[in-house]
Parts: sequence; structure tokens; C-alpha cells
Amino acid sequence: MSRNSKRRTPAHARAATRDDHPGLTPRNVVLAGLGAVAIGRRRASEVIDALAADVGDWPTRGRDAVADAGNQLMFLANQAGAQLAPLRRRAETKFAAVTRQAEALARDAEREFETVAAPVLVKLGLAPTPSVRPVSARKSAARKPAKRAAPVPAPKARKAPAKRTRAT
Repeated sequence: MSRNSKRRTPAHARAATRDDHPGLTPRNVVLAGLGAVAIGRRRASEVIDALAADVGDWPTRGRDAVADAGNQLMFLANQAGAQLAPLRRRAETKFAAVTRQAEALARDAEREFETVAAPVLVKLGLAPTPSVRPVSARKSAARKPAKRAAPVPAPKARKAPAKRTRAT
């Protein structure tokens, strides 16, 4: 194999391809690039000058945009509130009924637990603390004659341990 594995095109073939595109020379490409840079620079300068001229209007335009956005927001909020009001009322009425049912169920469950758990708690020595009775129950209890409780015997006194003496 030869040192140059790439095949070189002959000089007359290179000249023919140059003749097919007469304006495409390295010099013309560089000049076109410089022209594009100059045009881009000029346009950028014009845009920057236009923006600099509008800087004085920015605060007023910004305030106007904020005011318009606030007005739109208030309009949408009022519209949403008007559409949600009937739904809210319906939900509150249904929720009130469900709340009453849930409270009644909770009271029934609490009573049921107290009746079922009371004997177990007494056996374990964890007697439940008496709950506060309603006023009507307290009045009726005050009218009834009180039963006398049987006297509770006093606890027996313990004997003091005997003193030990040292045996020597």
C-alpha cells in the first residue's frame, strides 16, 4: 500500500470545480462574512437605540399592565364567587345533616363502649371516673333520701419488727 492512501484530484479537475462557482472564492467568502457582521452590528445598534428611547415609558406601561391584570383578576374572582355560592350553600346543608348523624353515631358508640368496657375496667381495678351528671339528674338525686352506707372497719395496725441484738 502506498503512503498516501487518499487519492489526489488532478489540478485541472480542481480548476474545473472553481469555474463552476466563479463567485465562491475564499476572498469573496471572507468579504461576505465581514459584510454580514457589519449589517448585524448596525441592526443591533438600531434596536438598542429604539429600546433606550422607550425606557421612559416603561414605568407607566408597567403600572398600566399591573392595573389591567388586577382588574381582570377581580372580575374573575367575582365571577367564580357568583358561580360557587349556590354550590357552597348546597354543600353546607348536606354537610350539616352528615355532621348531625356523625355526632349522634359518636355519642352512641361512646355509650356502647362505656357499657361494655365498664365491667372489664372494674375487674382490672381501673374503675372509670364518674362523669358529671346533668343538672336534672343532680336535682332528682338530691330529693331522694340517701342510703346509709355500712361502716368500714379501720385497718389493723401492724406490729413493729423486733429489734435485734448483736451476739458477741
